[in-house]
Amino acid sequence: MKLKEEQVLIMEGIHCLNDQLTYLIPKEQKYKIYISSLTVLNMDYHNRISTTDNRLLRRMVRDKQFRNYEAIHTLERWPSVTLR
Repeated sequence: MKLKEEQVLIMEGIHCLNDQLTYLIPKEQKYKIYISSLTVLNMDYHNRISTTDNRLLRRMVRDKQFRNYEAIHTLERWPSVTLR
């Protein structure tokens, strides 16, 4: 892909922050922004799923769909991907 001088490229996803994946773009022309949704899911007026638990659930679904990992595998790895 080649952009004209006035064009802007917007990349979505955590991996676009990786300089090894965007090495062809000069550093002074990159603006990196990381946005994370901190959404608490309200089940009702008294019960909520925390942001961290929501992340874990999403990861479990993704790991099963795309990596064929069982939930126990994701749970065992969870401490290595969180900042608890």
